[in-house]
Amino acid sequence: MSNSLAGKDSFLPGLETSISQLLTWKFPLILPPKSDATPFDYLSPADPTITTLCAFKNVAVPPYDIRQAINKTISTCGAEYKSVLDPNQVDNHGTRYPLSILDFWHRSLDAQKEQKRWMAAEMLLDKLKSHKILEPTHRQMLADLRNVMSRVSWTRPVKGFHTPIQINNLVAFGTTEWLDDSHISVMLEQLDRELASGGMAGEIIFLDPLQYSTLVFVHDNPHLYQKPLYQWLRQIAEDLATGISNKLGCIMNKGGTHWTVFLMDFQKETISYGDSYMDSMGDRDCETLQWWISQHEFSNTDTYWSNQTTMRDFVDHILAPYFNGVKQAQGLPPTQKALWTIDVWSVHRSKEFITWMKTNHPNIILDFVPGGCTGVAQPCDVGIQRPFKLSTKRSYHEDVVEDFVDQMKNSTGLTTLMVEKRLGIMRDRSVRWLWNAYKALNREDLVKKASLKRTITFFMEYLYFHRHSKCVVFVI
Repeated sequence: MSNSLAGKDSFLPGLETSISQLLTWKFPLILPPKSDATPFDYLSPADPTITTLCAFKNVAVPPYDIRQAINKTISTCGAEYKSVLDPNQVDNHGTRYPLSILDFWHRSLDAQKEQKRWMAAEMLLDKLKSHKILEPTHRQMLADLRNVMSRVSWTRPVKGFHTPIQINNLVAFGTTEWLDDSHISVMLEQLDRELASGGMAGEIIFLDPLQYSTLVFVHDNPHLYQKPLYQWLRQIAEDLATGISNKLGCIMNKGGTHWTVFLMDFQKETISYGDSYMDSMGDRDCETLQWWISQHEFSNTDTYWSNQTTMRDFVDHILAPYFNGVKQAQGLPPTQKALWTIDVWSVHRSKEFITWMKTNHPNIILDFVPGGCTGVAQPCDVGIQRPFKLSTKRSYHEDVVEDFVDQMKNSTGLTTLMVEKRLGIMRDRSVRWLWNAYKALNREDLVKKASLKRTITFFMEYLYFHRHSKCVVFVI
């Protein structure tokens, strides 16, 4: 809003005008419609006789249809007209205002609309305040809100939310207006912050209405799911699949006229659905969520360790397709044996898993690394993974020390130092850890040393298995 028309001591509410001031602002009167009025009754080719802005606030605003007709006439043949006549005195051609009064009327009416919305919210607040069974904490909240309204601008943007929103958009929370997607997004972000302040950061992932609509769109167009544009959606699913987060919550729009909510608990394998109409979740929503889950492997455990389900999924969807691709590329028959070298983790050597492998993948031979022989049979564990882990621990230790130093600098009388354990923080910091580890491992001599050990082991395995099969595809 331009400084010439709005401001602290001007004629329209400006950026510095508080909500409380807006509620008492005096706007120009709006004239009732006239059946015989035309836009030409309000336009004049003569120069304006009034040039001071202070006169604008005393001029009544023409009806909506006349204003629209005036604007259309100005846009098509504006050069013919230089001033606007006083709508109170259309027969008196002596008083003429500059064309800028049209912009004044437009802004004045916009501000009046917001004033009416805040007035409606104020009435509801007063009604709540007089409620007999209102809790003391709620009364204090209403008093705090009144205090905020006296200090906060009525039209500035609200900072701190991912979804861009103006302060006047928040008035819908205090009225019976229909909440749109932006309001739901703000509520979900605020809920996420409250959970974080209560030590539950990252445990629940929230999808706002727009994000859920995107998920539905991708479900209808599954070939787009792997596109970079939807990497954020895949990341959410990966966080749920790996246990970084355990629950998924969403508020979604049903039929464009009704809000519903669901909460998926991946540990309990349940979906809680809320609908004020007492309806059940629709088939389309169920199909969308089931499809999304099927694109990722969920361990349903509190750890990252493999189990029977995840190992079978790995073999079916990753290992076996890889072996088949190698066979096809080398012109080998589908029955060609392949060697898979793995450690003696209890799941790997369990009778259940070995029996399943023999039944479902008889052409894959399991090669177990004896206990204590990892450094020989899998030198990558010692030659690559050990320095990787040492580098990661070093980077983590640096962050812990930095946290402690900050706590001691910024807190007086501190008796306990807190170690940061929130998954969201750890995830963000891990980027630096991985980059430092990559730089530590990106050495030719280190890789050659580990590869030399594996080459010797490779020939030992080849001599053994060559006796049992004509040709073997090895995984190194």
